[in-house]
Amino acid sequence: MDKNSTFSATLGSIGTTLILGTIIGALASLASIGFIELIFILNDWLKVSAKSRALTTNPVVLTSATLLVPSLGGLVVGWLIWRLTREKRPQSVADIISESLSHSHDQSLWNRFVNILASLISLGCGASVGQYGPVAYLGGSIGTAIAKTTGNRFYHDNIALCCGVAAAISTVFNAPITGVVFVHEVILRHYSLRAFAPVTVASTVGFVIANQFFDKLPLFSIGIVNTASAQEFVLFGLIGLCGAIVAQLFMQSILYFGRLSQTLNVHQVFKPMMAGFAVGVAALWLPDVMGVGKEAIRLATIDGAFTSVELSTLLVMKILLTGLCLGFGFAGGVFSPAVFTGIMFGTLCGIIANQIPGIERSELVFYTICGMVAVTSPVIGAPLTTIIIVLELTRNYSITTAAMVSVVLSNIVAYRLFGRSLFDKVLLNRGVDLGLGRDKAVLNIKQIKPYISDDFCPITADTTLGQARRSMIKADATEAYLLDENSILSGSISLVKLAALIDKGEDMEQSVITHVDQNGFYLLQENTIWEAMNGIENFVGESIPVLEDNESKRMLGIVHESTIIKAYLDTTSTLRQEENL
Repeated sequence: MDKNSTFSATLGSIGTTLILGTIIGALASLASIGFIELIFILNDWLKVSAKSRALTTNPVVLTSATLLVPSLGGLVVGWLIWRLTREKRPQSVADIISESLSHSHDQSLWNRFVNILASLISLGCGASVGQYGPVAYLGGSIGTAIAKTTGNRFYHDNIALCCGVAAAISTVFNAPITGVVFVHEVILRHYSLRAFAPVTVASTVGFVIANQFFDKLPLFSIGIVNTASAQEFVLFGLIGLCGAIVAQLFMQSILYFGRLSQTLNVHQVFKPMMAGFAVGVAALWLPDVMGVGKEAIRLATIDGAFTSVELSTLLVMKILLTGLCLGFGFAGGVFSPAVFTGIMFGTLCGIIANQIPGIERSELVFYTICGMVAVTSPVIGAPLTTIIIVLELTRNYSITTAAMVSVVLSNIVAYRLFGRSLFDKVLLNRGVDLGLGRDKAVLNIKQIKPYISDDFCPITADTTLGQARRSMIKADATEAYLLDENSILSGSISLVKLAALIDKGEDMEQSVITHVDQNGFYLLQENTIWEAMNGIENFVGESIPVLEDNESKRMLGIVHESTIIKAYLDTTSTLRQEENL
């Protein structure tokens, strides 16, 4: 290729990046804004928001709405998830991570739409779940849909998904750098040169749309604050250590109620309704536990807005209700509830610090933010993203520096107690282990099914040793597989073994049944490349039979040892290209 062709190809690639990155960023941003606005509208209509509750003067109407809205909303969500989705469970950020790792974007648009609708209803009716996870899922779905529509190879796999996620995060947080860092730290799990440019374009477009056209308000507003004293940084470190324990309780609550839900003899459709009713009962006394609780979040940075008892109660109830709602099948995220929990915890720490003799406490917002990041960063497994979001939201280096201390200590402790994040634990429970590296995780997702070949030599019970030998020679195979009329595998025999039998003077007209190896190594169609690589470590032979399952023993075909090794090398090579090209 000459220099002119190379230059033209480069310009074309840049043009594609700018155009498609802009399109995905714009659509994901607009969809995210619409999603959030619909939540607010539903909250007002259904008496979930603080404003609508304050304007409702009839106590019977308010009490009825508080109990019935989350309960009936849960029933609708349960029906949608059970009847209309493929997985029979809500999708979350963990599914986006898995989709990114496996490069499998085969979910139907209908399935994605139902999950987004279920999240909208969950949040609209006041369930104690988060809005940012569904927004990220919405953005990723839009990116994937556009990639499939355009058929552009540059946007296949993960780049389009990441563009959508980054634009959505950038829009809802007013934080374009956060959108880019979040994608690389949480979704991709590596820094990708290939993805950086289009993701940055999409994130910037989302930020511009949110600010220039819709004037989106930040999560909370912080004025000018003084620098914290040196001795307070010890307290910020202690907040990080204690915040790791709070984050541990938060994540364990979600996992516990998920396990509890599986043990209940109640149909899946009705479980979210049960959680919704519990939210309604709690909201009769603590209305701030409903939904995202944005009013409580904004008030928490003000001295005297909450007492220490109110903060402690809100913190505990939010942990329990979020675990109940997500564990029992409501659709939603974990970031917003973690932010709420962290802010209540941080503000409580600030009140306690004000009582310590000899310490002149700085503004309460330092403690509020430190508590927020100390709880939130271990939950989502994104310490760098959390620090960046504090910087972009507050525009204050003093607060960001304090937050860094809390984030570092919180993540060190939480990693030892729980693991990298809640998403990692959820994926681990599904058989995807991210703890041993990204390569293994990808190899442990990709199945061997696409590599199965039907080019093998079958034999039957009435086949003689001589016939088996001739069949293998004709098929240019070194092994033959004994199958019945239903393709059930009974064993195998190799050409080497037949040669040995000839040397011993065995009758070649006798049946192969007495000489087949009935305990040979085999794989299942659901086995992954990683499992296959471990399986062939001590395997001697050319081909491996692949069965439908362990029960039927029906043979689907074979995979060659060389094919498994090539699949391994191709997968790792693709990962390296994704990271460096």
